[in-house]
Amino acid sequence: MPVIAAPCEGETTMLLNEPAEDNVRAGEEAVVSGSPSNTPSTREDSVDARRELKLDECTISPYACKPVAIDCGPGLATYWVPEYLLRSLKWPSTEGEGTLCLPGVSAATGHTLVHYLYTGKYQALGAKEEGAVAPAHIEFEQALLTFILATAYDLSDLESLAKEQITKSGSCMTLAEVLNTARNEFPELAWSWFHEYLQARAKEQFDVDHTYFTRGAYINSVGVGPLHTFMACYLLETFSEKLTLTLQGRESHCLGEEIPEAVLNGVEEGAEQSHCCLHRHGGHRTGVCTGSDETSFEFLDAACDASREDADAATSLESSAWDKITPTSSDTAPVPSPGPGPSAQAEPIIELKLKSTKKETIAAKRVRERRERKEREEQERLQKAAAEKEEEERLAREAEEAATAAEEARIEAEEAEAARIAVEEAEAEAASLAVEEGERRRAEREISGNTGWAASIWNPSKRKESMKERKAREKREREASRDADWLAAEEQARIQVEEAEAKAARIAAEDIEQRCPRCSTHLLESNL
Repeated sequence: MPVIAAPCEGETTMLLNEPAEDNVRAGEEAVVSGSPSNTPSTREDSVDARRELKLDECTISPYACKPVAIDCGPGLATYWVPEYLLRSLKWPSTEGEGTLCLPGVSAATGHTLVHYLYTGKYQALGAKEEGAVAPAHIEFEQALLTFILATAYDLSDLESLAKEQITKSGSCMTLAEVLNTARNEFPELAWSWFHEYLQARAKEQFDVDHTYFTRGAYINSVGVGPLHTFMACYLLETFSEKLTLTLQGRESHCLGEEIPEAVLNGVEEGAEQSHCCLHRHGGHRTGVCTGSDETSFEFLDAACDASREDADAATSLESSAWDKITPTSSDTAPVPSPGPGPSAQAEPIIELKLKSTKKETIAAKRVRERRERKEREEQERLQKAAAEKEEEERLAREAEEAATAAEEARIEAEEAEAARIAVEEAEAEAASLAVEEGERRRAEREISGNTGWAASIWNPSKRKESMKERKAREKREREASRDADWLAAEEQARIQVEEAEAKAARIAAEDIEQRCPRCSTHLLESNL
């Protein structure tokens, strides 16, 4: 067996005869095979190894093998792994410097791969920003990327671990979230376990609520790529199966409808032979009534008013009752065949003493009663539905009338408030105009008074008036003028206010009369 030997300063001999997941403890003897193999060493191989060890003082440790750089990205991250851990046959060939390039693998997926190669376990790196995306979404996406990598390089154990993580994380997500997360990576997958997983999730959601697949959340999650095509095909298949089962169930239900057992029992108990004779002809029995050599057939009277299906059922049940009649000894006697020639005798008619009823049979009566009962129930149901509909319409009309009355009252209140505001504005405007007019007249009087006093000074006829008398006269004139102005302004303001009030009341009355004629009389009385 080939042995890889190398000078080593240690005194411990180590042998690699287990998979990469099992670490070789110090102090154990091991033979390092030329290629990584999981085949256990035999006793003879151990003896050969010991002989080789006598020639070489020590063997190389598995952890001292040539390292291989796993370059993810490219340029995202570089991981160093001993060469003996790369056991997959689908790894791409390394470059001259011992570098294994994985161009489509992220740094996080590379970490999961390297951790698996060293420990045989699954581990994913945590998110850098907490709260940005739900942890389940991150774990699901990382597990899916790991599953794609394991499938591509035939790492079955890592693939199983990724499946478990996908199932675990996907249980915390809705179907739309799963599809939205897997939409970008789905085109890279050939048919695999993940396709079956999506089908199972879709079937589970379809059983819960089939209308879910018409909502915007699902439509946006599948997009327009290969995932949309895959899900559309599967949903069409599921809908087709569901429709087929539904139609088959209805058909079997219709075919399985039978006459109730109570009707059958009533027919068997009450079918007391309603015919008066039995005629054999060509091996068939036919109900015939006879009083002479002529024969006549007797039909049921009540079965004519039943429906076609009920009549057929009653006829078949009555025939079965006829089959249960035990023939008498005379009925079993041989019937002589007619002789040749026109003088041949007619076939003998064997009379049976059977209780005859020419009224409706029990089966037909029960069928009719059942049909009448159903008609009564249907009529009562229709009457009840009509009464409920009428009550709903009445309540709706009352609610509409109440809403209309409330709206009218609100409009009336708004109009009254608008009229009151208009009156107040008119009063304020009239008062303001009166004040302005008084100020203007007072200013004019002052100007005219000053002019008159100046003229009196130069008028010789008025020079004899003393200053005191002049001031008293001017004061009296000013007071009289001021009083007259105030009275005139007040009178004018009062007139304007009355005109504004009358105008506002007239406008409000006309508007209310147009909107609600019945309210105009009441408003007019209140204004008066």
